[in-house]
Amino acid sequence: VVLATAVFAAAGLLAGLTAMPNGADIFRLAAVTIPLGVTGVVVNNVLRVQRRPWAAAGFALATSLTWLAAAVLFVVVLDHGVPGVYEAQIASGVLSTLAGAVVTAGWLKPRWFRVERLKVMLRYSLPLVPAALAFWVVNLSDRFFLRGFAGNTEVGLYQVSNAIGAAVALITVGFQQAWGPFAL
Repeated sequence: VVLATAVFAAAGLLAGLTAMPNGADIFRLAAVTIPLGVTGVVVNNVLRVQRRPWAAAGFALATSLTWLAAAVLFVVVLDHGVPGVYEAQIASGVLSTLAGAVVTAGWLKPRWFRVERLKVMLRYSLPLVPAALAFWVVNLSDRFFLRGFAGNTEVGLYQVSNAIGAAVALITVGFQQAWGPFAL
C-alpha cells in the first residue's frame, strides 16, 4: 500500500521520465494494481500452507482466467491499449480479493497477529524486496521498448498475447506451488 501510494502520488513525475502522453494515468492505474495483486498471492499462499493443492491450483487458475477475460475485454474489444492492461488487472484483482476474503475468512484472525512475529518476518523478507522490484522492472520493461517501435494498442495486444503464452506454464507452476508444502 505504501509503494502504491508513492507511485500514485509521483505519477506525474514518473510520466515525465517516460514521455508518454497519458503516462500519469497509466502510472496511477499501475499503482492501484499493486495491492490488488498482492492479495491474490496471499490467498494462494494461505491455501498452499493449509495443504489444499486443488483449492490453490483452482484459485490460481480462476484468477488467471479472470485476468485473461478482462484483458481481452479491455484491450481487444474496448481497444484501451496499455491502460486496458491495467484496467484488466484492477478488475481481476478486485474479484480475486473478494473471492480471497471469502476463502480465507476463517483463517485470517486478528488474534493471531503478533508484533514479535512480524518483526522476524520483516527482518527475513525486507532484503528480498529490492530483488523483487528489480525482477518486476526487468519483466515489464519490454513493454516500454515495444511502445517505442509501435503504439499503445500493440503493447496492450502484446501483453494479452504474453498472458496466453504464459498459460502453457500454468500446469507446471501450479504443480510446483501446490507441491511445495508437501515437499517441505
